[in-house]
Amino acid sequence: MIRGGKDPVLMDVGVAEITEPKNSIHTRTADFLGTTRYASPQYLAGEGFTENDDIYSLGGVLYHLATGEEIYESVARKPLLAHTIMTTRPKASGKLRADVPEGIGILVDACLSYDRGRRPLINEIMEVLEDPDGAAFVAKEKQLRERDAAGYTIIATQDQGKTLFAVVDSDADEGGSYKVVRDTGIQKGIDRILVQKQIALAELKHIANGIGHFSVQNRRWVPNQSDFMGFPSNGHYTNSDEHKERPREGDRIVRS
Repeated sequence: MIRGGKDPVLMDVGVAEITEPKNSIHTRTADFLGTTRYASPQYLAGEGFTENDDIYSLGGVLYHLATGEEIYESVARKPLLAHTIMTTRPKASGKLRADVPEGIGILVDACLSYDRGRRPLINEIMEVLEDPDGAAFVAKEKQLRERDAAGYTIIATQDQGKTLFAVVDSDADEGGSYKVVRDTGIQKGIDRILVQKQIALAELKHIANGIGHFSVQNRRWVPNQSDFMGFPSNGHYTNSDEHKERPREGDRIVRS
């Protein structure tokens, strides 16, 4: 809804119901309530509900407004729709409508990000809607996109970091060898320097619905203690599965 002629307000009445005889209204979180098409992947997977999931739902509304199409419009059956939301990403809004302003397209796609941490805050949404070209969020997201173009961000792990999942593109090479890396800061005198730390080697086993399934080859990168940690030439891989560095959500997978 629009408040005051310009302010969008996300209404929650679709998932509210009277649960007690007294005149109190509560939102139930134990059961699924709401419209499946606008539910976040995490909520559908039973991972609880946060304000970031509201942002995803708002992104679905903005997507419809910007493109004229609902997200996953071609999928009608609810069980298949839920599976699609949890395993694939919507087509970028700018690819559906060439006249969608770049800043608006970036905002919409960020709202619908699988990674909860990449979804914007409500004040950032307002800033972009008021000034799509000059918003700080758009500039930051462009930088993150450039970084992501160099690899795939891990969205989930299994088996204590031995199996990795990441959204991949059509250039991903099944059976190919990849490195798992982590951007980290180290102290060098009075300066803090950002370096790319290698964590492991992994193989892309297969791709299903746009999600790459990677298997860590039981080899961890161990930097030499006397060297400037993080550089490929300063360290070695070990078969020890007890090494403390394991792949985690947010690490990136790049070609080796």
